[in-house]
Formats: sequence, structure tokens, C-alpha cells
Amino acid sequence: MPVYTVFTKIESNVPVDKLRYDISVYRWDKESRKAYFLLLPVYRESLQADYSTKKHQTVDTNDPPETVYLVRIELYRYSGYDGQPVSGNPFVRLFSLKDIINGRIYAPFKKGFAYYYETPAKPKSILEGGNTVLLRISQPERQFIARKYPVGDSNDPFEKERFDSYNKHRNDYSIKNHSYTGYKTPPTYFAPDESSYPYQGDTSLCGPAAFFFCLLIDRPDVYQQAAHELWQYGETRINDLIIKPGNSCKHPSGPFYKYAQDGVTIIKRLISGLDWVTLASLRDSSNHMMAYDEVSDQVAGISPPWDINRWFTEAGYKKIFDNIRYRRHSNFKEIEELNHYARQGYRVVSLISANMLDSIKEEAIIPTKTHWIVWMGPVEIAVNGEVSLNLFSWGQIYNQIKPQKDIDYFLKHTFGGMVFEPLK
Repeated sequence: MPVYTVFTKIESNVPVDKLRYDISVYRWDKESRKAYFLLLPVYRESLQADYSTKKHQTVDTNDPPETVYLVRIELYRYSGYDGQPVSGNPFVRLFSLKDIINGRIYAPFKKGFAYYYETPAKPKSILEGGNTVLLRISQPERQFIARKYPVGDSNDPFEKERFDSYNKHRNDYSIKNHSYTGYKTPPTYFAPDESSYPYQGDTSLCGPAAFFFCLLIDRPDVYQQAAHELWQYGETRINDLIIKPGNSCKHPSGPFYKYAQDGVTIIKRLISGLDWVTLASLRDSSNHMMAYDEVSDQVAGISPPWDINRWFTEAGYKKIFDNIRYRRHSNFKEIEELNHYARQGYRVVSLISANMLDSIKEEAIIPTKTHWIVWMGPVEIAVNGEVSLNLFSWGQIYNQIKPQKDIDYFLKHTFGGMVFEPLK
């Protein structure tokens, strides 16, 4: 099995001999439920004269080049014999194995990956005063601030503790409930609350929700880190998929909650801060004409099939089948084709008319393509002809097909799907 070399470069104005670093490269192995290290942790290593790290050898690996890893670096500032971490948190970013192989462990955007700067100042005598020195903080502040709920507001959807709590909950829940070997169909779970899976709420972000749902159950470590990078840096990269929302998306207008008639009491949350950061950012990054900057903006949140295809393939998913129909609904043979892959545990992302789902009470006179779902198993037909399908939609997994509907009804509301291998 091949072995690779890992190295990167630190940005700093501190004398190089005053800095040390830790570095490790890893991903989460859901089968063993522990970290798999491509590069075993290296501790308190000195930098080279140009602030480059030493070249460290990885373990043997057969992972494909598209495999995404987390690269973790901790920097230490030495004064005498004592070294202290330069930040409360290590620097962690996502990189694909092909980036690592090609020596491209660097910031994928304008900001540095691992860096530490100090503001130079000459000491003064105590009589002169003015010995307070302002240091530059090496980690950037949060990027998302809702106009209606600024920093400090009790309902701030992007408040750090609230955001991190939701992010950790999803990561832990996915690892616990979606750890399975190979391509077997994962077990069916009903989300206990809307924070367990991506949930677009009252938005039209079903396409991004389908993508991030698959990412969450396949690589919860990548999901969690990508969400964090978006929150902190305002941008992230998953393999070749660059997610970089515009300024208006990072400063959305309008309410994030539905209020009672008094205008103060919150009845429900329209979308969580975590879901806005991930889902809206992905959608806005792909919009060329319209900015996505408000929960109520339905048009700017719509995702066509070519965007779904690009998001998955650029993130490293391998597409193996596609029978999306633009001009007509699916036929029985096409559903059987998707069933073939669903039984093997592949990711089946399907385009449907949302009126088919039990959460939509009204019926469509002419079913149209309005909603993206993810199959969590094959379409099944009971003895009495009733159709059922366990699927992901609106933050939940269960059989969401309206009761007492037959295969003809299902076909009229389905417009094919795309099939991807689970991401490793």
C-alpha cells in the first residue's frame, strides 16, 4: 500500500525558533467508531527556517484520492523553556487525500490555515505608561450575523454555544445510529427532534438538505467540520466542492421564528442557525443571479438537478446511475432500477412532487417537480396494493408516502433519481 509525505507552512511574524507545532491527519472510521490516523500525531516539533513543517510520513493506505481528511495543527509560542498554545482551539481544516499527496495542505481560500501574529511594541518605563499592547487574535470571528438578531440577542440563531451544541448533537446522533458496514441498507430511524438531521423548515432548501443529509450519515466528521468552517471562516471546501456564500447570505434579513399575535412569543423556529449556515450557504454559492438572504425567499432556494449532481460529484461521491425525467413522470421499470440500488444501500436522491408526502394535506391536480428526497430503502408494495417508502425529508426518516396510495399514484408523483455510492 502507498505511503505519502505530509507537510505544510505556518504563517507568523514570531521568530521561527520560538514556535513549535503538533500535527495529525485523520478521519472518522464509523465501523470501528474511532479515529483512523493517516498521519499519527506529531508533538512539539520545531519549524524549518522558512516556517515550513518537517516532512512527515503517513501510514500505508488504500483510500481513494477523493477521501477527505481533517488536518489538525496546534501551535506553541515559547518564551524561555515554557511553551504555551497560541490559541484556545487548534487549527483544523478539511483536505482531500489528493491535496495531501500533492503537497497542497494550505488555506484553500484567502485566509491562512495555521497562523499566529503578534503586534510588535517597544516596552516603556512605568513612568511613561502605555504598556498595554493589543495583540492580533489568530482565529477569525464568526461570519454569520442575522440582522434581526444581532450578537448578544437572546434569539441569535448563530450564537456559538447554541451552534456548537446542535452541530455536536448531529455528529453524535449520526455516528450512533448510522454506523454500518459496507453498502447494506442502514436502519430506519425517526428523528426525535428537528436538530438530529438537516431540516430546511419553511425554506425551499430541500436540495441542500438532501446533500447534507447524505454527508452527515456517510461522513459525520466532515459534516461537523464543514459546518464549523463555514461559521468561523465563511467558507469551506469538501474535496472539490467550494462553498462560499455571499455577504448577504451571511447577514440574512427577516425572521428566523414564527411569532404569536403579540409579536414577542415564539411559536416555532423557521430554520436553525446550523441549517442556515450549511444549507443556505451551499445554495447561495451556486446562485449566479439571485442572492439567498432571507428564509421566506422561496425562488432563490430552488435546486435544479444539475446542481444536485455537481454538489455530490465535486464532494467526492461517485454517481453510478441517473434516470431523472425532465418532461414526464417515472414508469414502473425506472422505479425498479432505483430499487435495485436502494436494496444495496446506495444513496438514491429522488425528485418528486411534494404532494405525495403525508405532511402535505392537499393534492395536486397535476403533480409537478417540487421536492428532493433521499430513499432509505426500496419502494415496497403491500398485498393490498398500498405503496410505502422509508425516506428522508424535512428532517425525518420514516414512510412518508400518504396512506392508501397505490403504485400508479406513486409513479405520477415521481420523476426519477440519481444514485451515488456512499462517501468514504
